[in-house]
Order: sequence, then C-alpha cells, then structure tokens
Amino acid sequence: MRRVIKSDVSDIPNNRLTRSRVDNRMAKLRQRLDAAVESIRDGFILFDADDRVVLCNTAFRDECRSIERYLEPGTPFEDFLRAMYASDEIVGHEYRTEEKVRQRIRHHNNPELGPWVTQDAKGRWIQINEYKTHDGGTALIRTDVSDRVLAEQEALRAKEQAESANRAKSEFLSSMSHELRTPMNAILGFAQLLEQGATELPPENQETFVGEILRSGHHMLDLINGVLDLAKIESDDVSLDIREQAPRPLIDACLNMVTAPSDQNGITARGQIPEGDLPMVRVDALRLKQALLNLLSNAIKYNRHGGEVVLECNSGANGILHISVSDTGSGIPDDMRDKVFEPFGRLGAENSSIPSTGISLSVTKQLVERMGDTVGFESTVGEGTTFWINLPFASPQVQPAN
Repeated sequence: MRRVIKSDVSDIPNNRLTRSRVDNRMAKLRQRLDAAVESIRDGFILFDADDRVVLCNTAFRDECRSIERYLEPGTPFEDFLRAMYASDEIVGHEYRTEEKVRQRIRHHNNPELGPWVTQDAKGRWIQINEYKTHDGGTALIRTDVSDRVLAEQEALRAKEQAESANRAKSEFLSSMSHELRTPMNAILGFAQLLEQGATELPPENQETFVGEILRSGHHMLDLINGVLDLAKIESDDVSLDIREQAPRPLIDACLNMVTAPSDQNGITARGQIPEGDLPMVRVDALRLKQALLNLLSNAIKYNRHGGEVVLECNSGANGILHISVSDTGSGIPDDMRDKVFEPFGRLGAENSSIPSTGISLSVTKQLVERMGDTVGFESTVGEGTTFWINLPFASPQVQPAN
C-alpha cells in the first residue's frame, strides 16, 4: 500500500509573508542607519572586521572627493589610507611620507591610543577619533577642530608673552637698581670725603669732588627721567599731538642743538638734506625731535675722536621720508644686535667713561612706533652704525623733493 505524503502548502504564503516583513524591516533599519550616519556633521566612515569599507557619510565624501573610488564598500583600509596620503588635496605635505603612513596604520590597529590631531592640505586642524565596534570593525570620525587649536595656540602665545614680559620686567628692575646705585654711590662717597676732610682738603680737591657729585647727580637725573619716559610709554600714558608737519625745521633744530656737544667731543656733525621743500609728514613734532636728538646724541657719544655724524634725509616715490643718522664709531657686534633697543643696553660700553643711561634707544623706538612709523639700524663693526626712521608722507599727492 503506497503511503501518501501530504505537503502543507498552506504554510508557503505565510513564509513568503514573513520574509517580506523581514525584508521591509531590514530596509527600514537600513534607512534609519543611513539617516543617522548622514545626520553626523563630521566626516564618518565605517570599516568591518576585515578592515574593509562598509559605508561613509556625505560629509566624509565631500572632504575626500579626490579619492572617491576608494570610499566604495569593500575597499581595504590600507588602500583607502594610502590614497588619502597620496592626495595633495587632503593631507598636508609634511605628513605625506611612508613613515607617517606606517604610524597611521599602527594607530588604526590600536584605537586605545586615543584621538590625534593632524593638519590637512587646506591648513585646517583635523581630529581623528577611531572606535572599535562590537563585531570587530572600526568607526572613524573626522572633525575640524581648527578653532580650538588656534585658540589653544593663541593662549599659549599669550602665556609665553606674559612670561617673557615678567622676565623682562625682572631684568629691567635689576638693571635699573644697578644703574641707579652707581651714581648714588659716587655721590655719597665724594660727599663723605668732603665731610671728613672739609677743613683739610685743598680747594682744588674740593672742586673736583663737587664736580663728580654734580656729574653723578645729573646722570642719576637723566636715568630717572629716562625711566619715567619709558614707564609712561609702556603704560600708554603718553599723549601724542600728531598733525601734518614740515620736517625740515625740526631737523634743522636738532642739528643746531647738537653743535656744542659734537664740538666738545671733536666730532663733525652735519646734515645732508636735499634742496627744496620736503614732503609733509604726520608726526608729533616734540616726539620726533626727541627721537632724532636721541639718535644724534648716541652717534656723538659712541663715535671716535675726530669722527663724523651725518643726518641724511631722502624722500622717494614709495611715499616714505627716510631720515638716517650715521656715525663713524666702532659699530655693533652681531651678538649684540638683538639688544640694541633693550633698556639699559650699553652694548659693551658699560665699563667705559661714556656718560649714557642706555634707555634712549628704547624710548626712541617706542615713541616712533607709537606715531605709526618705523625705526631700524644697520651696522658694520669697525666702520660705524646708521640708525634710521621712516615717516610716511602726510598726503600721497605730495611729490618728493629732487
């Protein structure tokens, strides 16, 4: 007797219906996943347990358009990475080396190392975060952190500047106390000698001692005035009366004022100024004269006997009035050039007999720059030094003198 096998065909539609529901549910889950990935504002790419691309969002594709074909599912991570590091549109030039690629692979294989920051080809700072998924894959998020990095760099610069300012302040106070003590000790010393031998010292000795006291007193007064000027400038307590000025009368007045000290030191001081009217400049007349007198006085003090000081004035088509003061002194050594405009910087003349506070150049630089102008110098050891000030014309229509 044949056995009749009955098939339960009534289950077939139900199986098909179940598969259809599962497919629909999976499609909806995939849509939700895609929507979630697309909602991430940062670049996002996912690799499976075999280190192959699964998916990435539009933000990541927009950043990596030049290697778009390496973003397709199934691409091995190393192929994707090498394509990125070979693209001059994605990775900064200094990072595009084989060593950087190997470092990046090691980092990818060990996400425990945490996030790291690199600079892309556009100069932006990018933070890379990698996370291992539950199935052994890797999720990579690429975030633009330029604002944060720049803020950190600015904070670091501000900190370094503050520390530098504190060091400069300490050095300044130390130098100032030393500079003030020197003439004060001289004053007290000679005064004590006068007191002890008031009736025994010959008149010529008394006269010498009094002269030394007066010289030291004047030097101390110059120091105090210089420090006060510097303090006012640095505390922004200097009022400037900037207006259009004819420079020739100011220059002539400065040259006239240094005639006596230059003669006393055996120095020839002269001007070399073109004929005709010089272009008008916008300056504080008093402060410009102070700056020029400081340069002229230094050129006389640090010159050789029988030397020369020349104040030269040139105006060119670039709209700049160039005023220079040159001497024929010993020049400034290379290792002291960065100290020229520091307060109390005597540049090796600390132990000489030259009377100077070492503040005038610092004051000059700050005054000139407060007026919106520039100051600088050139020097050749054994030949001399030239300090210069550049003053923009008050009006671009003014033609320079011939």
